[in-house]
Amino acid sequence: MRTQFETLSISARVDRQYGVVLGAETTLATANARAYIDDLLTGVCLSGPVEPVLKTLRETYWGGAKKALDAAIRDLFKKWQQIGGEAEGQRE
Repeated sequence: MRTQFETLSISARVDRQYGVVLGAETTLATANARAYIDDLLTGVCLSGPVEPVLKTLRETYWGGAKKALDAAIRDLFKKWQQIGGEAEGQRE
């Protein structure tokens, strides 16, 4: 049986110039939870620190997937650090 950590994912549309999330989706089951993640991440700069986003998640999300979301958000920031850095090099 697969765990939430293996199946939960977040995808985001990101402004490549500034690293700002334009919209986000997740594989969470409920529409309310999916809307929460979109609201949480839209407008966030992925080039900044992840901790303020995780703090908000810890303080305002009460669903059962909190730990899995924490991991998925950390992964999103890490991926942007890899991809965004490459994009910045291409613009120079």
